[in-house]
Amino acid sequence: MLGNLEEMQKAGKMQLDTVNHSALLMLKGAQKMTAEAAEQARDSVERCSSYFERIVGAKSPDEAMRIQSEFATASWERFFAGANKIADTCAGLAREVSVPMKEAAN
Repeated sequence: MLGNLEEMQKAGKMQLDTVNHSALLMLKGAQKMTAEAAEQARDSVERCSSYFERIVGAKSPDEAMRIQSEFATASWERFFAGANKIADTCAGLAREVSVPMKEAAN
């Protein structure tokens, strides 16, 4: 009976260690995503500030429309690049977190 108890304790500890490791990996991934989001927000503020200065300094409506068009195009491109970067980070995180669980199952 004592042998069974020790085996159960060992199995429980192994499961807890696996979950703990996965949780730590998730935390690191969340920190990475937060840092990426903060970087994107910082870049966005800088771009918007620069855009505002350029649009205010436009000499004609045609120049203002060109500046607006360039800003809008660049904003869409950066948005989708940032979204893809976050999606890749999430996919990588999911792969990393699943490794300890797969190893424990084997």
